[in-house]
Amino acid sequence: SRPRTGPFCLVARAQMAPRDGPRRRQGYGGPLLLALCLGLGIYARSWVTFSPAVRPPRTRISSQAEATGAPDAPDAPDAPDAPASGPPRQSWRQAHEAAKLYEKKLKDAMISSGNYVRELDGLFTQNISSLQNLYPKPPTVKTPRFGNITELLSVPVGELALPNITETPPILMGKFATGEAIVGTYSASPDLELPERRFPQQLLAGAEDDPTSSAEENELWREASTLLAESLDPLHAEAEAAVARVQAAEERAERRRIPVVEDFRKRVLQQCIYAEEFRTMEDFERWLTILQTDERLANYLALLERSALQLEELQAEIAKWQEAELKEPEGSRARRRAGEKIREAFDKTRGPDVRIRACLRAAEELPETLDAYKTLGEAWDKINPMNMFR
Repeated sequence: SRPRTGPFCLVARAQMAPRDGPRRRQGYGGPLLLALCLGLGIYARSWVTFSPAVRPPRTRISSQAEATGAPDAPDAPDAPDAPASGPPRQSWRQAHEAAKLYEKKLKDAMISSGNYVRELDGLFTQNISSLQNLYPKPPTVKTPRFGNITELLSVPVGELALPNITETPPILMGKFATGEAIVGTYSASPDLELPERRFPQQLLAGAEDDPTSSAEENELWREASTLLAESLDPLHAEAEAAVARVQAAEERAERRRIPVVEDFRKRVLQQCIYAEEFRTMEDFERWLTILQTDERLANYLALLERSALQLEELQAEIAKWQEAELKEPEGSRARRRAGEKIREAFDKTRGPDVRIRACLRAAEELPETLDAYKTLGEAWDKINPMNMFR
């Protein structure tokens, strides 16, 4: 018979040996070796089965591939799954309310754009040629006639120390009169931000009848929602055009500002230089900007403008009489009269010069003083909550 070998046979022979015979030396080498072999075999099989590097590629052999011997292309990847849910469900009434909210945003933007356009079109509309008549001269005081009781008792009205800004607001008042950019200021307002454009199909997507309402009510809501959604698409186009008109109005105001404000501002600065010779141009620019932007100093800005216009008029009169003086012969009466007119006009320039210097001092010192008064008043109100003795 064939001799029995192998680990299983050895183990069986060892178990079947007689107990009373000569005992062989037994160990654990055989069982351990068997367990090791089984573990290696299981590991090798799992690695071959699950490893992508060892797994053969899947190919399909078609009839044409069998003729040419070339395999087909591998299978295309699976397409992504379609979304499980569609547009959110809503009733016709809810769709109508959402469309009304969309309509309100569009109309609010159109209202804001109209207000901004009117405000921009009202900026810098004064004609530069009418500046001399901006601050009218006071009426000439006549000597009352003897015997006329009305003229004797009347009080002559002279020029106001500070112009009335309610009747004659300053031309240079406002931040835009300082040279700040106008384009992009109003058009960048959040009030003009339009909602994302939505078409009627998007507004009515997922709309259906409300089971808690009657059929007639659902029909009315459906018709109202459909009519409203169809009217919002052209309304969005109108809102876009209205917002675009704001930027056009900004550009028009920017063009009007150059002859009305910038030129007049340079003229006022020139008169400040004549009145205060020992200051730099940077100081005049800073003080004039303070007068233009601080509403508390609007009266001083109006006084500065009026004094500058008065100085321009006196300087023009001086130049006229100087030209007339040169045309007259030396020592003539007309030449002496022209010289007197020049000196008389020059003496009148002292008053506007003093007022211009006072306005510049106010721009330099008054803001800090007024802020200190305000802080002191707030502190006193905390101590004296009943506002006694004030």
